[in-house]
Order: sequence, then C-alpha cells, then structure tokens
Amino acid sequence: MTKTTLSIEGMSCGSCVARIEKLLSRHQGIKSIAIDLREKKGVIEGDLPAEAVKKIIDDAGYPAQIVSQES
Repeated sequence: MTKTTLSIEGMSCGSCVARIEKLLSRHQGIKSIAIDLREKKGVIEGDLPAEAVKKIIDDAGYPAQIVSQES
C-alpha cells in the first residue's frame, strides 16, 4: 500500500473537499482519504500510484502536486 501526500489548489469550501473525496472513493485501489481544506492538502492511502491519484484530482479541476510518497 502507498501513502501519497499532495498539495491541492483551488479548494474553497467543504463541497470542494466532498467532490474530491467522492471521486477518489470510486476507485477500488483507494483505502483511505483525508483532505484538509485549511492546509490545502490531501493524504491518500491505497494501491493506486501517486500519479494516478494526482490525475484524478487534477481532472476534477483542482491542481495537485505530489509532496511525498511512501510505500
């Protein structure tokens, strides 16, 4: 399992967080999702590669950057 930490731009409210969480939760490889609106970051654990997680968030309209990745 991989733990990916990303910085996420463009989030302005709880609905933004909920949208990202909903999109990520649709993927079987995701085990846990923690999105922090105030710190503009997310920590996602699962079997998806960090680049795939980043693409899901980017495609939702929230530019993301991978900060760290742990296996």
